[in-house]
Amino acid sequence: MGSEPEKHIGKMMGSANIGMVVHKFDSAIVYANSAALSLLRLSHQQIIGKDAMDPQWHFVDEHNKPLPLEKYPVMQVIQSGQRLEDFVLGVVDGSVNHITWLVVNAHIEGEGDDSQRFIVVTFYETSYKFKPFSMEEIIENATDIISVCEFNDKNPNKLPRLVYVNQAYEMCLNYNRQDALGKVPGFLRDNDDLWQRIRSALQQNIALTEETLEYQLGEHAFWVEVSIFPLTGKGGKVTHFACIERDISLAKQEKASLEQEFKNVSDQNTTLAEIIEEKTRALKDANAALEKMAYTDPLTALPNRRLFSLQLDKLLHAAERRNELLAFGIIDADDFKALNDRFGHDVGDITLKHIAQALRQSFRADGILCRYGGEEFAFAFAAKELEDISTCCERLLSNIHGIDIQTADGNLRVTVSIGVCVVSQLGQITERKIYRVADRLMYRAKRQGKDRYIMETAEL
Repeated sequence: MGSEPEKHIGKMMGSANIGMVVHKFDSAIVYANSAALSLLRLSHQQIIGKDAMDPQWHFVDEHNKPLPLEKYPVMQVIQSGQRLEDFVLGVVDGSVNHITWLVVNAHIEGEGDDSQRFIVVTFYETSYKFKPFSMEEIIENATDIISVCEFNDKNPNKLPRLVYVNQAYEMCLNYNRQDALGKVPGFLRDNDDLWQRIRSALQQNIALTEETLEYQLGEHAFWVEVSIFPLTGKGGKVTHFACIERDISLAKQEKASLEQEFKNVSDQNTTLAEIIEEKTRALKDANAALEKMAYTDPLTALPNRRLFSLQLDKLLHAAERRNELLAFGIIDADDFKALNDRFGHDVGDITLKHIAQALRQSFRADGILCRYGGEEFAFAFAAKELEDISTCCERLLSNIHGIDIQTADGNLRVTVSIGVCVVSQLGQITERKIYRVADRLMYRAKRQGKDRYIMETAEL
């Protein structure tokens, strides 16, 4: 350890059971005491010089979800400049069959520029065992659309606003979570009769179920069965209500079709066999249309994340059988928010469509692509050599540079940052594991100047 960090450590060394790690302001580790090595289950050689982006770190939050890079204690202090107190995280290590839970504190030591300052992180093991599952996790990952709205009985004309939506809400309705919060639920648009029925039920603290139209972003409507449950606060007063929505479009379509057929059958000389044949054909067409909607991003016409996950599972097994490398990439449009703010969402949508087309032109037919969400795209393919993967990434950057979008200010330059995780040992690989590595590499590409790709081979 260099002399500067040593000036700040001696006075802070306390109990031998308290781990201490000292980071430079680029997050690189310059010191770790023996307690830290023991709690993190690492050797001195494994930890010194490593930064926060190193793939060896595997932390989880209190709900056993992978901890994002920006939530790492050292990154929180670097980004905020504020002291971090009593932050709880879990350390995951394949060498043991349980999670070590730590209480973490962190602060800045030293004065002057970043070369003279350090982030001191201290932690100790807590005996509290966090539950591996929670109702929040179950609701968040449910396939039904689940949301929570506020309820203000004092103003009958004020429509409720969303305060929580789960992942299925984002996926099925094409809304970004932050954009949805604070808005009126889609099924209450111009539907005062439904709202009055819901309001009456909530006043009586009872649940109800209704069939109504829900709206995706972009005004596409579909039928849902929505169940409303009152949520009470202090004194048993209803303060919020939960909504659970289930898509019943196909059932409604079948019912309407059958009703129409039975209505007309008495006036037609149509045989029962012909009715069944026509009904079967109509159902096949409806199922094909619904399947396309369920697995395709409506803006770019690329596969959505749901279909990509199914295809990735097949690709992993095929690559393992052929003893090939797997490349998994995350692509993020550079400065996309600034582009939207300056030119408007129409230009933003055009940009995303062009990026999608560049993706199609850059990969072989056996590669898989998708719009992962927002301005983020993903790809995966199998390859024999690392050079083949580099060639594909270079070709993609070249095709992105060739995007021609004209604005009032002239030609718009579009660039992307790409993180590529390459894996050879595929037996225990999951999408979440390789996504985490690729996502970190993508953010590293942004920090290094954007308009580039960073590729690393990982053993997960």
